[in-house]
Amino acid sequence: MKKFLSLFLALVLCLSVCFMLASCGNEENGGNADDDTGAVENNDDNNKKSDVKVGFIFLHDENSTYDLNFINAAKSACEELGVDYEMKVNIPESADCYEAAADLADAGCDIVFADSFGHEPYMIQAAQEFPEVEFCHATGTMAHTEGLDNFHNAFASIYQGRYLAGI
Repeated sequence: MKKFLSLFLALVLCLSVCFMLASCGNEENGGNADDDTGAVENNDDNNKKSDVKVGFIFLHDENSTYDLNFINAAKSACEELGVDYEMKVNIPESADCYEAAADLADAGCDIVFADSFGHEPYMIQAAQEFPEVEFCHATGTMAHTEGLDNFHNAFASIYQGRYLAGI
């Protein structure tokens, strides 16, 4: 059941990334940058590039199945969409998360995702300091109470999974 939940959460993050990135495109040229921004090239025939850069903060590295699912989903989504990305791994649930989020914002990331419940207060702190960057937090619960336009939570209707786990 843990594998199912991990895969499910990875799918939710992947879909969240896809929808978030698709909605952030530049409408004048269909969401593709004409200049050389260093974005990862899309592998399709159009060789599209995006001017969006995404940052990811992971509690562990690829040696953790939980984080490996998020890492694989993030890489796949970014490469499919032709989006430049930067990843920070082994970031503890401490002020190190704020530092990682601030580093990603300073590095030009337009969107920053974190995958650990304990990262939430530090992501909120970063969202307050960098209002031009969108901060998204998986498994968080405080986006609706913080009143920040640039802080979002991605959390599935977990009661359904818990119900199934109980059966």
